[in-house]
Amino acid sequence: MADHPDTLLAAIVRSSLNAIIVVDEAGRVVEFNPAAESIFGHPRDAAIGRSIADLIVPPHLRAAHQNGMTRYMATGVPHVLNRRVEIEAMRASGELFPVELSISEVLTGGARHFAASLRDLTRERAAEAARDDSEARLRAFMDHAPIGMYLKDGAGRYIMANPEFTRVFGQPLESILGRSADELLSPEESAMVRENDAKVLETGRPLALEEYLDGRDAYSWTLVLRFPMWSEAAREWRIGGFDIDITQLKLAAAEVQRSQWALLQSEKLSALGKLLAGVAHELNNPLAVVKAQAEMLGMETEGTALAARASRIGRAADRCVRIVQTFLSLARQRPPLRETIRLHVIVEQVIDILAYQLRATGIELRRQFAPDLPPTTGDPDQVHQVVMNLVLNALQAMEPLPQGAERVLTLSTGLGAQGASLWLEVADSGPGVTEALRGRIFEPFFTTKEQGKGTGMGLSFSRAMIEGHGGTLEVVPGPGGARFRITLPWIEADSAEPAAADATPPGADARRVLIVDDEAEVAEALADLLRVLGHRAEMRTSASGALAALAAREFDVILADLWMPDMGGAGFLEVLAATHPLAVARLAFVTGDVLGGAAQDILRRAGRPVLAKPFDLESLRAVLAELGAQGGVVTG
Repeated sequence: MADHPDTLLAAIVRSSLNAIIVVDEAGRVVEFNPAAESIFGHPRDAAIGRSIADLIVPPHLRAAHQNGMTRYMATGVPHVLNRRVEIEAMRASGELFPVELSISEVLTGGARHFAASLRDLTRERAAEAARDDSEARLRAFMDHAPIGMYLKDGAGRYIMANPEFTRVFGQPLESILGRSADELLSPEESAMVRENDAKVLETGRPLALEEYLDGRDAYSWTLVLRFPMWSEAAREWRIGGFDIDITQLKLAAAEVQRSQWALLQSEKLSALGKLLAGVAHELNNPLAVVKAQAEMLGMETEGTALAARASRIGRAADRCVRIVQTFLSLARQRPPLRETIRLHVIVEQVIDILAYQLRATGIELRRQFAPDLPPTTGDPDQVHQVVMNLVLNALQAMEPLPQGAERVLTLSTGLGAQGASLWLEVADSGPGVTEALRGRIFEPFFTTKEQGKGTGMGLSFSRAMIEGHGGTLEVVPGPGGARFRITLPWIEADSAEPAAADATPPGADARRVLIVDDEAEVAEALADLLRVLGHRAEMRTSASGALAALAAREFDVILADLWMPDMGGAGFLEVLAATHPLAVARLAFVTGDVLGGAAQDILRRAGRPVLAKPFDLESLRAVLAELGAQGGVVTG
């Protein structure tokens, strides 16, 4: 091979992935390798002998190119030789694109040539632009999120946070980033944060809990959702988190407790239901934005690490949605959802959550599970809440037992007579329930706990939820500790599985949709989901603005918030019927307040479909399908 250097050199030039172009002193092309043909679109035969400036230099750079060549030939002072520069080049089609260019001077046989190596940067720049766009979307998502978001490194230092998170500490973002909780909180508060972070890293599982930080107007009480994240770049486990301000919810709950003894028993329950419904309604708007944008971000970045983050955000938002929905279901005592329930799975989930408390208090856990217990149907979240409440009551009942006393929690399951029902018993070795108390423990606000440790609502709510399933919750009389039994009717699970909704491909049966909502972020989130379904959306922030839009053009669908500052849902419907009667059949209301008497009255009289906040693609698709089934949607 050493005997044929020219052959070897020619082979190297031909096989190079970079474009290799050699020109003489006059700037005429004397070599143009296959990569150059592919990148620039000129055949080699057509390129040889042509001016390099005319061949690949964009018109607006040719004068500078020629001046540079002339200057170098006259002075010998290089400006771009023997170094890499990024510059714009031109293909045969006239398309301009970025290249990395390096030029070397070659002397052969007394002749001077210039060899240029060019690498096409089009794909790299497109990838960088896509990455920058993804990062910008993530930053915009975090900047507009109504909950605090953050990421901590392995040492507990905050390395990413959104503007809302600054309200947790009451400090600007630049004062938070790079610092740990030890530097931002009191010793007691930072110790609590370190302990909870350690639990996440030790277990490798998400952790949801409430934290209290004293002396703050906002985020005194915070629902904190922590989760572990592995950083491949840093080769360490990190902690991500969401902070949801529940201070007002706590204050409202405290106000309910302070007023409970002044109310009649029935009035107390009614007042609490309205309070919970109101709080849940206020959470629905920001949750609608978080849930919709997380769903959108996940679809737009599918297959990337960013999509995994979006999925975590979505799952956390879904958990918040379930909490809100539980409040709503308690307040309106709605029939439970019909989903598959595996009782043993729910019990094990509760045990898993309370495992540390069981170990710390020295309580022995005994499982007496029936083998092959079949699944039934119902609302898994509600049943989980009831089981959790009963187990917590059992643990609290055993707290005052003297040192050395037996502390046993027994969880038993079984089938009822002829397999028509399933039951779960929660029994403890505490002082038990006296006959006098058995008739009162399910009354709202009745509690045997000392002031500040109980609201008296747990068993009342629990019984209401189980009865909503067609079951019973009762205390079983007998010696020893307390024994509570949940009985649920057995309903074949397969028959209750919801049918999958037909997917509507983007662009199919595209509709023009008018969104009317005074909360711009909610309207934008709804518009984003509509675009995913292939529809066109216009937004108005007032009822009067919506009526003006309807006067200007026809819309296939109208999604209007039930409570607008300038006109309520009833008024909007009345004006719509008078001015655009055909549009009434295309109207659906959007609301997070489905419990208030006024809202229920309007919706009942209107007889229009309702899209409840927080919404997602499935609920939106269902409302559009309902409008279509009523024949009110026009097309074309």
